[in-house]
Amino acid sequence: MELARIEGPHVKIDFMAARIPLRLHKILCLRTVVVGFLLASPFLLGCNSTSVVTHRSTGNSDYRTAFVTVGNDNMVVPVNLGSMKTMTPIKTGSAPIAIASSNSLSGKIVVGDYGISGSDNLPNTIEIIQWPKLTSSVFSLGSNHQPSAIAINDSGAIAYIATDYSRSLVKFSLSTDKIEASLDTHSNTHAIVIADKGRFAYLANYGAYGGRAGSSVIPVNLQSWKVDKPIYVGKEPCDEAVSPNGRYVFVTVESNSDMGGYVAEIDTRTNTVVRKVLVGPMPSGITISPDGANVWVALDPPNPRADAIVSFSLKSYKVSRPIFVGNDPWKIDIPSPSIAYVVDAGSGMLAKVNIAFHRVEKYIYVGSQPHGIVLLR
Repeated sequence: MELARIEGPHVKIDFMAARIPLRLHKILCLRTVVVGFLLASPFLLGCNSTSVVTHRSTGNSDYRTAFVTVGNDNMVVPVNLGSMKTMTPIKTGSAPIAIASSNSLSGKIVVGDYGISGSDNLPNTIEIIQWPKLTSSVFSLGSNHQPSAIAINDSGAIAYIATDYSRSLVKFSLSTDKIEASLDTHSNTHAIVIADKGRFAYLANYGAYGGRAGSSVIPVNLQSWKVDKPIYVGKEPCDEAVSPNGRYVFVTVESNSDMGGYVAEIDTRTNTVVRKVLVGPMPSGITISPDGANVWVALDPPNPRADAIVSFSLKSYKVSRPIFVGNDPWKIDIPSPSIAYVVDAGSGMLAKVNIAFHRVEKYIYVGSQPHGIVLLR
C-alpha cells in the first residue's frame, strides 16, 4: 500500500484550543454532550459527516438550487445559487441529516430524519420531496430507526438508506414508495456510496455506539443482498466519494494516532486499501471534482481558525494549500471547476468558495446546525 504525504505549507494547529463552544454541536457522532441547561442532543462531538450522497457532478455550472438539511431547525432550506439567497424552508421530521437526489433535473429528494441521540423515541421516517414542485411526503422505515446515510442508484429508482441505531440497510423503491428489503449490517453507518457499476454499496462504519470507534468500510453486494468482508481503513471513517468510473472509493478517516487524518483509497476490484493520503487533522466531508482529477476534503481541526478545505490530485497525490472557510466545515460539493459550496455546521452558513482564486466569495445563513447538501438544476 502506497502512502502519500502532504507537500506544501503546513497548518499550525493549537490542539489545546477549545473546540466546542457552549452550545449543541454535531449531529452524527454518537458521543452525547450535555452542556448546562441544554438537553442531550444529536449535535455531538466527532465525525462531521453522515453521508449526503448527491448526483455526480457533470462539470456544468448551471446548477440553480441547493437544498441544505438544517438539523436544529427541523427543515430543508432551498438556496437560489444565482442570488445566494434562501427560499421558503421545507419542514421535516426531527433533526434531518442525510439527503440525496435521484437526478439533477427532476425527480425526488430523499431526506432522513435522524432524531436526537439518546432519545427513547428515535425516528424511523424519511421525507420525499418532489422536485421541482417542492411537495413533501413522509414514509416509514418500519423497524429501521435513525436513518443516517442515503444513496440513490443511477437509474433513480432505488434509494439505499442506512440506519445508525438499527445498524441496517433499507432498499426503498422510489417508484412505489415502499420498502423492498432490509438487511442487518452491524454498521453504525455515517456514509454510503454505490460503486463498482452499481453492484456494491460501501458503508462507512463510524461505530460509536457503545463507546467503540469503528475502523472499517462495509461492502454490501446489492445483487445477492449480502454483507461482504469488512475493509479496514483506520479509526473513525467519516465520509465517502466515488471516482467517476466507479472503481475507487475514497474515505475520510478522522483520527489515527500514528498518521493524523487521511483519505483511504479503496480499489473496488479487490476491496483493499491501496493508498492513504495525509490531508490534515479531522477530515470530514469529501467530494471529487467534476473532471475527476482532484479530490476535495473539508477539515475540521480542534482550532476553528484552521478550518479549511484542501484538495489533492489523483495523478500526483500532492495536497494543496488550504482555503480557510467557516467554523466546522462539514459537507462540500463542487459543481464546476472554479466553485465549491461548503456547509458550515458551526456558523450555520453555506459558503460559496472560488477555488480557482482561493477565496470565499460569500456566506449566507441557512439555519442552526446545517449538515447535508444536494445541488439541482
